[in-house]
Parts: sequence; structure tokens; C-alpha cells
Amino acid sequence: MMMLADIIADLEKKLKRDRFVHTRGVAEVSVRLAKLYGVDEQEAELAAWLHDCARVYPTSALIEECVRRDIPVAEIDRQSPILLHAPLGVYLAKHVYGVENNAVLDAIAYHTVGREQMTTLERIVYLADMIEPSRDYDGVELLRKLAEEDLSRAMVAAFDQSIAHVIHGRGLLHPNTILARNELLMNER
Repeated sequence: MMMLADIIADLEKKLKRDRFVHTRGVAEVSVRLAKLYGVDEQEAELAAWLHDCARVYPTSALIEECVRRDIPVAEIDRQSPILLHAPLGVYLAKHVYGVENNAVLDAIAYHTVGREQMTTLERIVYLADMIEPSRDYDGVELLRKLAEEDLSRAMVAAFDQSIAHVIHGRGLLHPNTILARNELLMNER
């Protein structure tokens, strides 16, 4: 695997400036949350730095880039191709950056839509992506507060925020997001 410093330097060259700033923010928040929730900080930092590594490609090219690499493309991905930056990111993390750690790869894979039985690392990267310092939208301050207090409640609120955003844009709700949210709510009862 490449050294983290080399990965960061490579990403700084390849990503647009605002995407790099976002990624750095996700890494900072991920490390802080990892400390708070007893997760391996190096895994959290690595997953965070690589979570958007496939955003070097324009959204319009994501389907083609996935097909080229034999990454499955579901119909919902064809309708919302931006979602494909997660599985393509896993591919790049493995084949470009040499990451073999499945926990890190899964955190990259599920940072966009979530899934049932998310690990704490996966939850941290998902949340950090939504609450890093450059994010500015109605409700982000509440998510930041919840992330420091209760990871499960923060995830439900984050899923709610994400679902509302998708509905407002008349987009398709990914089934993994619904299943993940429902699982969290059922576990509360």
C-alpha cells in the first residue's frame, strides 16, 4: 500500500481544489470521531482520504469507468450515476493505492447510501462526509452535535437529511438507505 502522505499528495494533484478541501475535512472529522468511539484512527483517516478518490472522474463518465472495470452497475446507479463514485472508489483504493483492508474498503463503499449493519467505521465516514467543516446546509449543526453525542441517533438524523434532500430533488431513494434507517429505528425500540 502507498504511504498515506503519498496518497494525500496524489489526491491533491488529481482532485479539484474544493473536493480536496472537503476530503481533508472528512479526514479530520473521521479521526476525531474515531477517537471518540474507539475506532482505529488510521483506518478512519485512510478511508476518509480515499472516500471520494473516484471523484477525479466527471459524473458523466462514472458508468463508463465502472463498466470498463467490470464493476456492476444497477438500474438505480444508471439513474443516479453519482452513486457509482463509491464502488469505483473501492476499485481505485485497491488497484491504484494498494489498500487491502476490507474495513477501509467497506467504509468507502458505503459512504454514500449506507447499508444495514454498518460498522462503526462505516458510520463515522458516512457522517464525516456530511458534517465536515466546509459543509453548510440547514441541519448540519444539529448533525455535528449529534455525531459527538450518539452515533446511532446521528445516523438516523443523517439518513433523514439525506432522504429529504433526495426527495426534494425528485431523485430516487436507494433501498440501502431505507433499510439502514429502518434497522436503526427498529433497534431503538
